Amino acid sequence: MQRIESGEGIAGTSGLRSSYPNTPPRFAGRGAAAAAFVHPAPVDGILYLHMQVSPIEHAARGIPCMCAALRSTTRAVSRLYDDRISRSGIRGTQYTLLRILDAAGPLRQNDVAEIMHADAATLSRTLRPLERDGLLNSEVGEDKRERLWSITPEGRRRVRAALPHWEQAQTKFRAVFTESEWKTLRTLLDKAAAVA
Repeated sequence: MQRIESGEGIAGTSGLRSSYPNTPPRFAGRGAAAAAFVHPAPVDGILYLHMQVSPIEHAARGIPCMCAALRSTTRAVSRLYDDRISRSGIRGTQYTLLRILDAAGPLRQNDVAEIMHADAATLSRTLRPLERDGLLNSEVGEDKRERLWSITPEGRRRVRAALPHWEQAQTKFRAVFTESEWKTLRTLLDKAAAVA
């Protein structure tokens, strides 16, 4: 049999018909999860695909934990955005933080943590390098134990430079959803976040 590219969307499918008798369909996706094979000759003018699903995909689909599924999805989506945004010299998490402070700053560190659903240690690891590089500024708040964070002019410049890269990632991600699905996805994500 001839091996061709495959994708998760057809994993487990057997006897899938090609629209073109002499051209096996091609699928975009990570080939490690499943392998598609096509008979070397059409049967009654039709090419039939047969799928082999790897143990990795079987294991991934067999986990009933929604938290694990969300973590896996978050990592995949983050890679998409980071791949684009990092071309501007900052990471995706840094871009998000800069945009928040550009729109709503100055903010207390606790307020930033609440908006991003981040713990204090993780947030500090993101804030400090941005301050060191001159993209953020911090000062003591009314409560001497609290710090106020604000974006600098250089930080705003970096946000503008990263915006086209973020738009590329957003457009690619959104393209797989209908308008209704996109709105529903955002509603469900907000609802899920409110549970915590």
